[in-house]
Amino acid sequence: MNMIQSASKFLMATVLMMVVSAVMQNVALAQDNGENEPMLLSITEFHVKIGKSLAFEEGVKAWKDCYLGNEGEWTWNVWDRINGEGSVYYLTSYTAGWGDIDRQDEAGMNCYRQARELIMPNVEKAVDHYAYTLPGWSRTPSDQQNTVVDVSYFRVKDYPLFNELASTVMNIIEEETGSKRTMWYRAAAGGPDSFHYMNVYAYENMAAMDEPMDSAWQIVEAAEGEERMRELQEDYKNSVENSWTYMFHLMEDLSHSGDE
Repeated sequence: MNMIQSASKFLMATVLMMVVSAVMQNVALAQDNGENEPMLLSITEFHVKIGKSLAFEEGVKAWKDCYLGNEGEWTWNVWDRINGEGSVYYLTSYTAGWGDIDRQDEAGMNCYRQARELIMPNVEKAVDHYAYTLPGWSRTPSDQQNTVVDVSYFRVKDYPLFNELASTVMNIIEEETGSKRTMWYRAAAGGPDSFHYMNVYAYENMAAMDEPMDSAWQIVEAAEGEERMRELQEDYKNSVENSWTYMFHLMEDLSHSGDE
């Protein structure tokens, strides 16, 4: 594939992601539909060129203005990654399932030029991810708008053991605190370096991150004792191949909740 073909394919994939469905629900990265049914989360991970973050943000704003001006109904969130290498943004949205992915969005297609001329020249690469919410492991969503999320990713080497571990720990946390506290997601597809599971802790704002909070292991130890905690930690070591954590801040001016 030559450079022109590659750039064209990349642009079309990105624009499709931004106009994928007019029925997607806007909730925070850490929320689902509140009906205890799995939702499909789509994420486009934009790696922006050095020094082009402001231009990228202005391009998204221009696309958003065009989209809303064309009475587009799709809703989405844009998140700025706080830690890690480079300048990275996540575009996230929810749908009930894969059937919504190929629906046409006329408003989005009318704004193709804004994406092509104002967004994509500032992007080094984009990576798409899909994941299902796991209501059985997750807290009950609330109406509170959270602007910061702490996201832990897991690559798993023993699925049955990890599933049993996660379910056990989440139930202990719920019994002790009244809530499972976090949202869980299972990857729907991915490459050799992609996550298998994703765990999201949401904060109302940055200041809320300074408030003291017991870790999951501290809660387990207080409830079940040190020996039981050590057993579960051993299960974690035996079931998880790798894990990492990123923090994200919601960019409300680039997002569209449908309530504006």
